[in-house]
Amino acid sequence: MPRLKFEWCCNKTETFSQWEIPCEGCDRSCENLTKVSPYRGILGKDRNRLLERDKVCLKCGSDNKLTIDHIVPISKGGSNDFSNLQILCEKCNSLKGSKVADYR
Repeated sequence: MPRLKFEWCCNKTETFSQWEIPCEGCDRSCENLTKVSPYRGILGKDRNRLLERDKVCLKCGSDNKLTIDHIVPISKGGSNDFSNLQILCEKCNSLKGSKVADYR
């Protein structure tokens, strides 16, 4: 199957896929299906696990305005895999930009 322009999430099963619609027998008209940008593909359960793991900005220690950062940016071949994500505050994430930096 060709790669879809967007990534897909099934809100019912919380499954996520870059390559195809994540549920068997489902199509693009399914009420549980959400189309998301590949740059915004970190969803509920993973977001909460990540916040539980890191708790604060891994660069400066702030707990204010926390964001999810890609260690290897999507633009440089990184993915939304849990192992490529870290918590940074808005300021540190902005300063990091598209550099590869692992603060864990």
